Amino acid sequence: MKPIIFYFSLLLSTQYVTAQTIEPVSLEVGMPMPDFILKEVFYYEKNTVSNEDFKGKWLVLDMFSSGCVACFKSFPKINEFQKDFGDRVQFLLVGRDDNYIRQTYEKFKDRMSLTLPVAYDTLLFKQFQVAEVPYIIVADDQGIIKAITPSLTHENITDLLDGKTAEIRPAVNREQKEVRQEKYDSRKPLLLYGNGGEDSVFLYRSVLAKWNGLMTPQQNYISASAYGNSVQVVGLPLTSLYMLAYGDTTNFFHTALAYGNLWPKPILELTDSSEFIYDKNYVIHDNLYSYSLIVPQEKATTSYIRKVMQRELDNYFGYSVDIEYRMMPYWGLRVSNNAQKNLVSKSTVKEIKAHTGNNWGAIYKNAPVSDLISELEYQNYQSPPFIDETGIEGNIDLVLDADLTNFDDFRAALKKAGIELVRGEKLMKVIAIRDPKQENTNLAVQ
Repeated sequence: MKPIIFYFSLLLSTQYVTAQTIEPVSLEVGMPMPDFILKEVFYYEKNTVSNEDFKGKWLVLDMFSSGCVACFKSFPKINEFQKDFGDRVQFLLVGRDDNYIRQTYEKFKDRMSLTLPVAYDTLLFKQFQVAEVPYIIVADDQGIIKAITPSLTHENITDLLDGKTAEIRPAVNREQKEVRQEKYDSRKPLLLYGNGGEDSVFLYRSVLAKWNGLMTPQQNYISASAYGNSVQVVGLPLTSLYMLAYGDTTNFFHTALAYGNLWPKPILELTDSSEFIYDKNYVIHDNLYSYSLIVPQEKATTSYIRKVMQRELDNYFGYSVDIEYRMMPYWGLRVSNNAQKNLVSKSTVKEIKAHTGNNWGAIYKNAPVSDLISELEYQNYQSPPFIDETGIEGNIDLVLDADLTNFDDFRAALKKAGIELVRGEKLMKVIAIRDPKQENTNLAVQ
């Protein structure tokens, strides 16, 4: 079987490109792969390649950016794909060239023992009009595009190699995204006057609808001060809807969870929890919902909005919900007295360089410990909460040289700086979801 080449296009950051004429192309499945040239290719048999070099083969290109967490976390998987499929598949990474990309990739390459070819370029991102990441392109040995998607599994690749139809979520380019944005305005109520879809698809008003896959998933929190008399979310599973309705009135990805006041997801104690199971790659839309609520302005308090949403979840899904306090695990940040003195900031200007530009290493100058906790949360969003037990009241100075996407590496770097991550348990607020309570329907006999 002939080799196959996949194009992984992963782009989060923006950057100016050199003044050079290129022709933007709107990529579509079934069209020929546009001509391209990569002039800097490392760990490959040629330094410069073009689409002409892959004539007669299933073709390869691959792109990522230095600020993309998902990109770097996927490299070991891609590396294993390369080993599993051998000479049938060639994966080539293409990094969008910026101030971080080369040194960042080299550190990840060494730490992860990556053997993948890599190139650095900027024009290709503009040429292919990449608007959202991840973005993967697959072309056959005739140079015809067979798939454009944000993700591929081992099974997807096998199906493509065997000429089968693979169930793959489609990706969008910049032109397609602009068209979608014309059809959906996140500032307006969902499904009202055709915003994001026909108003006939709602399941419950105010509006509960199955996610149709056309709108980018969107998650907010309930706050009358921030969002007025409304709340609107798109493409969420039931766990997130119940967390939104019953959780603390704050952005629960940050302060409340960071300090262990609230367990980050509902605990399911159900005989059948199938309604809470969903495809985390968002290829299949089952059990994903969109919800929009507008209440009268004169009643618009955070407490009132939450109670309305709780009633509506009960009306449609019917689960029994209890708020309890249980001993739950967490990670405590602790320091010795000497380390505490060393961490106290000596800087006069605040400076933070973390995941916003680079996934390798972080710098904190004159920054609160909560900023460090936010980074731990960002890189480990499925972990138990991180709680500040350092006793440091002021700001800190801290430099970390580590793979931030790897928890063990992150933890080791903190320990080197005198900060221990200690596993513990504490009493936390827990949202428990159980089977509906049985109503007594027996009538008294007269």
